[in-house]
Amino acid sequence: MQTLLVSVEIMYTDWSEAAVDRKRFRDFNLQPVFREVIDYRVGAEWTLPWLPMRARAGYAYRPFPMQFIQADRIENDLMSASTTKKERSEITAGIGGLVGRVLMFDGSVSYMNMKRSIDTLIEERSQMRFLFTASYRF
Repeated sequence: MQTLLVSVEIMYTDWSEAAVDRKRFRDFNLQPVFREVIDYRVGAEWTLPWLPMRARAGYAYRPFPMQFIQADRIENDLMSASTTKKERSEITAGIGGLVGRVLMFDGSVSYMNMKRSIDTLIEERSQMRFLFTASYRF
């Protein structure tokens, strides 16, 4: 019986090629508003052989494709190049299992944080999420 499963996912997207009606997104200096990004996810799941239960954990690194922040709150048309201090990253953990033969449960927690800024604005986020589900099988 296999007890450990490891998964790795790497994705590349060239957002600088994004366009609407064949017009690419550019700022007033004709710089691309979007950039190329490589994001990755790594996860592992461990099946407990002596219990009908699985434990899992993971990490995701997801950089911002947009390298500008909308800075003008009045006219809503000024985009400023941002400096990223910390790209979006997320850590997750969870456990799920079967109670008896009919009740399944699953619980998980994840934490995400990031920070980027321009001269007049700092965008900083951190988020903690909890999720618990249970289902009854007939």
